[in-house]
Amino acid sequence: MHRKTINHALLLAALVLTCACNKDEEESFMSLDYGFTDYSAAKITGEVVTAQAEVELNQVYDVTPITIDKSLVTKQLGVKKVPSDLVFAGVRSNGSLLCGPRYYTSAGGFYFDSEGYACQPSDPDVKLFVDATNNFTLSIGIIPDATEQGQEYVIHAAYATANAACALDITVTVTGKSAWADYTVSEDGLTYYIKEKVKTDYTPLSVFINEKSVCDALGINSFAQLISGLNNGDIVYYGVNADGTDWTNGNTANGKGCWYDKSGNVCSWKADNWFCYAEWDGSSNPVFFNVGQATAGVEVGDSATVRCRFIKGDKSVTLNFQVTIVDKL
Repeated sequence: MHRKTINHALLLAALVLTCACNKDEEESFMSLDYGFTDYSAAKITGEVVTAQAEVELNQVYDVTPITIDKSLVTKQLGVKKVPSDLVFAGVRSNGSLLCGPRYYTSAGGFYFDSEGYACQPSDPDVKLFVDATNNFTLSIGIIPDATEQGQEYVIHAAYATANAACALDITVTVTGKSAWADYTVSEDGLTYYIKEKVKTDYTPLSVFINEKSVCDALGINSFAQLISGLNNGDIVYYGVNADGTDWTNGNTANGKGCWYDKSGNVCSWKADNWFCYAEWDGSSNPVFFNVGQATAGVEVGDSATVRCRFIKGDKSVTLNFQVTIVDKL
């Protein structure tokens, strides 16, 4: 399996050398020609829309997604539906707005200093970044080694149109590192109920398998026999599609493992609708599966049951991993 992550550290280094006014080619927040859209008349109107986020202390530019209530934004803009020219904006320390991708200082948004104002990544006081995933979903991250547990920041941003802007204040609390995933097991030891937070890398959750349930079903005595049987061909392993059929075209993830889409079907890495992977680890005893996520397109509320099967002669056992993406454990 190929695994690729967006390295925010490399992005930060590159952006240090890049002026914000040269951001025309960055990923667009909306499909507009920003070279010809003038936001200089956008002024803050109405009341400030507020939001809160807890970001875990980390060293790898992890992000925490939050959703902004669009009804509050449109209300403050004095409109009934989302304007077609709406963009995410950063607020500078002098109160002026940096509107849209033309002025992004991050990949899809802005870096912010300790006072919560938009800044360049080279600013010695840079603390956080906010990327606009789509209109009202924002991804918030911290700069490694620049923040500490318990610190709180208020990010000053806005949603702007060519004529008006709605102020957005996001209170960000830096928390200690906590568990991002957990699981429970069914009584028969064959179904594993997994809860994971959204991840932007391929971090796996190790799910330890019930030895008795698997071995009894295959008519063997131990995981050692399972491992040796797989090595000598007496036992075979398959990923299983949602309709119960075995995927017989090889593994699509590392080793004995497969990627699955949101329907629970085996798929390839980065296929349409890719969702999670389950990889068998036969190098240890007890045996476990690594279960992790796709690095894009995964949202809170997504859920799928993915299956893996061991077959020995006329005996087989199917392991079910019910993966659900949650905001909190």
